[in-house]
Amino acid sequence: MSKANRKPDPSGPPAQATSRVVAIVKLAIAGLVICAIAFTIAVVDRDGSVSETQADIFDTAFGPKPNQVRFNEALESMGHTEPQVFDLNGNNVYFSVQYEDQNPGDVMRRYQEAFVRRGLNDKVYNTLEEAAGDEGLKTRLTGGITPVKVGADRIVMGGMMTRNIALHPDDLRGDLMAVDDMELFRGHRWIEIFRQSGSDRTTVLAAWSDDDFSYEKMLPSDERLAEGRSVDPDVPSCPGCTRVNHFADKNDPGGYRSNIFVTNMGHHQMVDFYRQAMQRRGWSETEFQRAHEKIRQAVEYDGDAMEKLRFEKHERNLEIFVFPLEQGEIAVQTVLWEQLD
Repeated sequence: MSKANRKPDPSGPPAQATSRVVAIVKLAIAGLVICAIAFTIAVVDRDGSVSETQADIFDTAFGPKPNQVRFNEALESMGHTEPQVFDLNGNNVYFSVQYEDQNPGDVMRRYQEAFVRRGLNDKVYNTLEEAAGDEGLKTRLTGGITPVKVGADRIVMGGMMTRNIALHPDDLRGDLMAVDDMELFRGHRWIEIFRQSGSDRTTVLAAWSDDDFSYEKMLPSDERLAEGRSVDPDVPSCPGCTRVNHFADKNDPGGYRSNIFVTNMGHHQMVDFYRQAMQRRGWSETEFQRAHEKIRQAVEYDGDAMEKLRFEKHERNLEIFVFPLEQGEIAVQTVLWEQLD
């Protein structure tokens, strides 16, 4: 399973092509982080609850998958609202938020106890040392959740589901370990517990997939890019671009959506395209964007590597980021959301 033990394949792709794939995969991962952050800003209501558009997947969607049901029940027992479902490159991913008065360390301990009660973990994992060995690894690969990063103000816990939905270490043996890494996993769970400096409240953000998650859909491929990804009705795809990341609220067609494209077209050409395209669709540049343009015209400064356009239309907001990649390519990310009251 370890890539370090594999010999290079002389018939594999050339170094330049491999470098491009790595760059795009990194970009897709960065997009996931951006989406998770944006979720807490644009989707979570100000009182901390999730908007009322989500499906009731706590009780019904994972009925045939007992391990996933136990994970949902554990979150529910901790006070989480029903999760909101998003489309990520044709995969279903879920988010749910909870707030606690205790410090992150105490919150982690309570969640670990909930995982034990629901049969996800065999024991409570309170430290990185406890989760670092073979026992912790087997727990993470058989439906359990252990800490992977522990700090005073931020803790991350995670786990994976394998292709055969292994629920016991014995299920990790045999031909499962011989498959390609991209086919090994079929689901993931991620829980971040953090407290901002000066705050007396701890935030718990849970993000996970169902057990049909395809990691191949996260790779750049013309055939896979077309599968399970609808055209955005409000924000056009840029000319000559390949979409590598699509993230959208499945229950609210007018809600949060993000797309990431890669292209060989010029930086300024992309900026001009989106400025004209969005204005033709009735979008207006924000007052901040207009002020920013005036400053750039009057003041020379370093920082032109990335450009951000800001538009608004009624109660909706749109930001477009254009920034360089390696080998002369550029990336374009569009982020659209509806303004909260």
